Amino acid sequence: MRGGTKFVIVLVVLMMIAVATTTTFAANVSYDHRALVIDGKRRVLISGSIHYPRSTPEMWPVLIQKSKDGGLDVIETYVFWNLHEPVRNQAEMKRFTAKIVDLMKQEKLYASQGGPIILSQIENEYGNVDSLYGPAAKTYIRWAASMANSLDTGVPWVMCQQADAPDPMYHGGTNFERTTGGPFIATTYDYDAPIDEYGLLRQPKWGHLKDLHKAIKLCEEAMVATDPTITSPGPNLEVSVYKTGSGLCSAFLANVGTQSDATVNFGGSSYKLPAWSVSILPDCKSVALNTAKINSMATIPRFISQSLKDDVSSSVAFKSDWSWVSEPVGISNNNALTKPGLLEQISTTADNSDYMWYSLRYKKLIYCSNEYRVIRVFWCNYESYRVIRPFLQDGSQTVLHVDSLGHVLHAFVNGKLAGSEKGNSGIAAVSLNAPITLVPGTNKFDLLSLTVGLQVRP
Repeated sequence: MRGGTKFVIVLVVLMMIAVATTTTFAANVSYDHRALVIDGKRRVLISGSIHYPRSTPEMWPVLIQKSKDGGLDVIETYVFWNLHEPVRNQAEMKRFTAKIVDLMKQEKLYASQGGPIILSQIENEYGNVDSLYGPAAKTYIRWAASMANSLDTGVPWVMCQQADAPDPMYHGGTNFERTTGGPFIATTYDYDAPIDEYGLLRQPKWGHLKDLHKAIKLCEEAMVATDPTITSPGPNLEVSVYKTGSGLCSAFLANVGTQSDATVNFGGSSYKLPAWSVSILPDCKSVALNTAKINSMATIPRFISQSLKDDVSSSVAFKSDWSWVSEPVGISNNNALTKPGLLEQISTTADNSDYMWYSLRYKKLIYCSNEYRVIRVFWCNYESYRVIRPFLQDGSQTVLHVDSLGHVLHAFVNGKLAGSEKGNSGIAAVSLNAPITLVPGTNKFDLLSLTVGLQVRP
């Protein structure tokens, strides 16, 4: 995200089987109205999107192999400006794009150098926001296209701005660290993809797509040879036929109705089409696949909880693959600040942490009336009140009241949890009212404030 507008470089990488040779062959990549053209041959390439920052490096080889096994020819990946330049204004767009292109050239990764990159994309979905910028949007797009082409990558550049284009996400992954946005946006970027957030196959989707990719590949020769002839033999029915003078023929029979099955008469035969489905006929006769018929077995993963012993204080003692430590309540290091009142969290932490402890000590007094003692504080930029009613002589309880702009608050009194509150995506602010019991003398209050993602600002 840069200035409220997405900017990414997308690299489309052709997956190739490694050959034990030091020889590399440069490929010529172009395109026409029908397909990508590699070394003069039109190709139908099955592509899926995997964003490398949203999975760990250890996962990358497994994800690539599962993608190949699922029938993908190509992986599309983003180069994230905000990831490589986390501090604004260190590099403007042209200089950053040129830097990435130069890095790719140095490693000879473009197809024109014998590498796997066959296509690049500049900008991302700008068509969704260009109306906000008026004539300046067109000027910017022309400049971006000219700038990208001037970098001489030897492969085509494209732009993505079709609002109705299908999502090609093959593995979504996870938004790590501070990249989620917010507030209250989950870290998952799973998108119900064929390979799930954890790198596991999502069945039956992965297997069904594998069958679909195989069926489409059987039609490749006819599809790249000619434009289709499209007819409509009835309501909600469509027949697309790729047929050449040499006898090649592939057909796609579609029932776009969502409620009723249909029968299509094609080539002297009848074909039953379930609602909202396509039958693929690589030879214009036999059905290789109907998209409504799933042959892959469904799998439903589930999480199994493990109980912890009360005396286990760390993952080392529990012998677990997970890592955790038992953190003491309150401020426990030398980075504490002593200030009157409460500091605003985000400016104090500089947004380097989601967590901030506030600690104070309060001396219990004995009153003979029902008067409240009010301590005025500042909490997350909002003037707030924390109201403490001390013990009366009749032994009634005290109420701790905290107002916060959000997003989560845990209150501890004398080392024990007194209460918690959390906001939500609609109302991030929280208000805590917790009955507490004070002890004679000094009482310690520890408030743990949490942010759950921050709203992305231009």
